[in-house]
This record gives sequence, structure tokens and C-alpha cells, in this order.
Amino acid sequence: MHDQSFSVLISVFLRDNHLLFDLALKSIFRNSIQPNEVVLIVDGPITKEIESIISKYANEWPKLLKVYRLKNNMGLFFALNYGIKKINSYWVVRADSDDINHRNRFENLMRFSSQGYDVIGSGINEVDNEGNFLRKKSSPEKHKEICAFALRRNPINHMSVMFKRIFLWRLVAIQIFISGRIMAYG
Repeated sequence: MHDQSFSVLISVFLRDNHLLFDLALKSIFRNSIQPNEVVLIVDGPITKEIESIISKYANEWPKLLKVYRLKNNMGLFFALNYGIKKINSYWVVRADSDDINHRNRFENLMRFSSQGYDVIGSGINEVDNEGNFLRKKSSPEKHKEICAFALRRNPINHMSVMFKRIFLWRLVAIQIFISGRIMAYG
């Protein structure tokens, strides 16, 4: 039996644009299939506008939205690591606080989940603050292309990634074994 459970992990902080954050959450909750949970990490103090948006979605989706708050701003790197520990699903889907998810994003990702991959990502369409298309950012798809690209930079658009939660723990365990310290997700 293949586990189809997935959680969306998203973080928000003081300087995020509240209008884009609202659109990002709307695109998560209005997706063609629903996650098992949306884990939102509030990274330190936030504006009244962002707080209001969180309240709106918490009231509308009380069983789905799980909000965790960090007292101080620790940065995206720390916030995501903290959030991963709160996830209860097999798959973790990353979302950014200023990105609009395609209506069928989760459905498309889950279609690939049964094909033996540990990490799944995609290309992205970049738009400006008004939603005007700027450019398409593609990702390599074949193993050889991914390895070659990885020598120069990360081959995965982090805001498009879905990965098995256990896969991350395996990487952490390997890193601890090799170096005696934890390599964080970012």
C-alpha cells in the first residue's frame, strides 16, 4: 500500500507581503485535492495584517491549519526545520508565503508519488507582484542532468518540492554519521 498522506509546510515572517501571503494560502486551501494538514510556522513577530489573514484561515479551516509560533525571527532555514518536526504525513510539500500554487499542484505531485521517487519537484512560472508573467524557470528532469546541474547549484526549485519525510531523516542520519553534526534542510 502506497501512503498518499501529505502535509504542506509554509513559513511566514514580519516582512512578508500580506496580500501575497493571503493569495498563497488561498491557493493551498482551494487546491484540487486537500492535504492532510497545513503546517504554518510564524517566524517571530508579524504584522496585524498577516495575523488577521492567519486568523481568517484558522477559522475557516480549523482542523487543517496548524499554526506554530517562534518567539523570535530565526530565519527560513530554522523555521522549516522546526516545522518538519511537526508534520505527521508521509510526504512534505513545500510552499512559500508569496507563491501561488497551481490549482492542480498537489494532484500532479501525488500522481508521481507512487513511482518510487523520494523527492519530486517541478519548474515554476515567475510573476511580478501584480501577477504578470515574467519567465518560466525549468528544472532538469533526467538523473544525469540533475547530477550535472547540482555541481553548479540546487537543481530543485525549493518552492516546488515534495519529499518523503523519512527521506530527510535518512539524510540527517547520514550527515550525523559522516560529520557528527546535523545538516539542516533549506
